[in-house]
Amino acid sequence: MNNNNDIYRAIVKMCIKTARQITDDQEALAVKCLYKNWSKQLGRELTVGEYVQHGDKLYRVLTTHIAQANWEPGVGTESLFVVVDKTHAGTKEDPVPWNANMECEEGKYYSEDGVIYLCVRASGIALQCKIVDVLGNYFQLAEGEVEVPKEEEPQPEEPEVEEPVEPQEPEVVEPEEPKVEEEEEEPTVAEEGSLENPIAYSTGMVVYNGKYYKQNDVVYLCTRDSGNALYHDISALIGTYFANV
Repeated sequence: MNNNNDIYRAIVKMCIKTARQITDDQEALAVKCLYKNWSKQLGRELTVGEYVQHGDKLYRVLTTHIAQANWEPGVGTESLFVVVDKTHAGTKEDPVPWNANMECEEGKYYSEDGVIYLCVRASGIALQCKIVDVLGNYFQLAEGEVEVPKEEEPQPEEPEVEEPVEPQEPEVVEPEEPKVEEEEEEPTVAEEGSLENPIAYSTGMVVYNGKYYKQNDVVYLCTRDSGNALYHDISALIGTYFANV
């Protein structure tokens, strides 16, 4: 049993090695299952002429490069890969399926999106576009075919222009006049020496005629200037310098 497994592995290894030496697209397509999947080659250098599988198709490498996730075989990487398809006669009954990055031959029929076209001029180089993009230059519709209209690119909507709003004059607010607080009137203080505001008497004072003096809560009226300081209580000077009120 082990010998059989070893023989099987050896055969597969030999087939893969042989497949790597194939340079004819049709021969490579016949043994498509022997080529590695593109997704398993990420980070490895892919060389010109090498074959890889992707999806259900076989691709041939056109440009040596490092396989990267954003360089997936198909649309957009026509300069790196070309799909390998079985040979077609190029007749109206057996047109060549068109793939971007193909070179077209004058007089052959090609099909794209279910429509058959006739090549009216050889391109000489690979055309990295759809047939409808070069219709009239390299191709024309085959007899009885109806042209598929190109998808119109959506036009950006014009932004709505809002009518300018006339600026309104700002409302002028007149400042309020500051309130002036009325000063409280200071209470009128009676003149010192009046009956309402008698002078507090103490010994050693000079007294003046007509002035009122107060001592021991009793108010007196001075009836004569003393001229000199008095050293007696008012009560002792009644009749001389003071009179009772």
